[in-house]
Amino acid sequence: AVEQQVSNVMGEVQRLEAKYANLDHMMGRIEDDVKKLERARQRHGKQAKQIEEAIPPMETQITSLGSQIEHLEEEMGTDLSSTLTEEEQNLLEELKATQTRLDGEIEEHTQVVEEATIKRQKLTSLLEDNLTVRRDELTESSNPNSRSRRSIGGT
Repeated sequence: AVEQQVSNVMGEVQRLEAKYANLDHMMGRIEDDVKKLERARQRHGKQAKQIEEAIPPMETQITSLGSQIEHLEEEMGTDLSSTLTEEEQNLLEELKATQTRLDGEIEEHTQVVEEATIKRQKLTSLLEDNLTVRRDELTESSNPNSRSRRSIGGT
């Protein structure tokens, strides 16, 4: 009877040691996953910061180009254009061409800013979603009650 109890206890100890080793292995994998996610979060954070840093200079440049266009538009269509010398008229034509080019640049820069903002929002959302899912997984895997329910349920 004592030998049977010792045998049962040894069997239980071996079963618990195997379970511990399995859980230890799972925790190692989870820790590795957390480290990978943290590195990804840091990388995404750096990317978002770079995008954020690029936006103000672009906005300033867009504002500046807008001011230049307004100034050129104010000068266009005035009565002075008919009294301009040929050289001044050539300059006016160049300025009109510059205005057209600047209009295009403003539109391009505005699009770049919008795309950067959208990309930043997507990255932030994805990062938050990933971190939430991983936190939930870690919470569930580290909760002793959820483990015992799974083992009772046979999964």
